Amino acid sequence: QAEIIWTTVHNQYGPDLPASLVRKLFDGRVTRMKSKGLWPKDKPSPDPEQFVERQLINETLREMGYYMQAPPAVQGKVAN
Repeated sequence: QAEIIWTTVHNQYGPDLPASLVRKLFDGRVTRMKSKGLWPKDKPSPDPEQFVERQLINETLREMGYYMQAPPAVQGKVAN
């Protein structure tokens, strides 16, 4: 499953993978699983951030010289 996510995002996003994107990818996968009967339709999906080690990712990226950029401005506001 990690390969599916990598294939989807490796050319489109930076290495930081914001929480909103992880949630979108995770929810999309759960939706597909529900449609195939692999996930109970009445069971909500868990918070994917519980599976992401944000501190380790951020520390590793900083050690590599990568610093997170501010999110883009959307209609005069900062996007979340």
